[in-house]
Amino acid sequence: MLRADFLYLVSIPLYLIILVVSAKKKVSSRKHIIIFLFFVYCLAVISVTLFPLPVQKSVLERRRSPDYPNRKHNFVPIVNLVKAAGLADFRTVARVMGGNVLLFIPLGVLLPVLNTRFNSLSSILLCGILGSLTIEGSQLLISLMLGFNYRSFDVDDIILNTLGAIIGYCFLRLLAPAVEKHFSLALLNNQG
Repeated sequence: MLRADFLYLVSIPLYLIILVVSAKKKVSSRKHIIIFLFFVYCLAVISVTLFPLPVQKSVLERRRSPDYPNRKHNFVPIVNLVKAAGLADFRTVARVMGGNVLLFIPLGVLLPVLNTRFNSLSSILLCGILGSLTIEGSQLLISLMLGFNYRSFDVDDIILNTLGAIIGYCFLRLLAPAVEKHFSLALLNNQG
């Protein structure tokens, strides 16, 4: 299995480039903290949603077998969520649904702090959809390249991830007066 370790090694030079660029732009240390947190968050999301990747020939052959219980892709919204809520125990439903919501809460919190262009519900909604669609599309593409459903595309994940981004943004809006003491958000002036 190809683990996310190599991703961390590749990310070090990338972050060094970000440091150099932000130093040239004279970014404040507070903003630098947010950039670092966002960078780490993005790495964590990629690590959790796309890794480990199977690369061993024996694993690939076994997973391509028609007898192997690979997950199915879900292109129909809400139906599987309702079925899961009715059939599975509460812990399973809370883990699956809650995990997808929690995964994107930091996106809704960090983006408006990182850049004032994201200080509206519509921009967070769009970023949540696009970010989640990128993950789900990558999972579908990887599955197609491997020849089996290693990670399945699930439209419900897009809905739940986007909900998480919106919750994060709403949480930030509630905390805006306290946060604006340390970061220039313009949240209080932007009610969109």
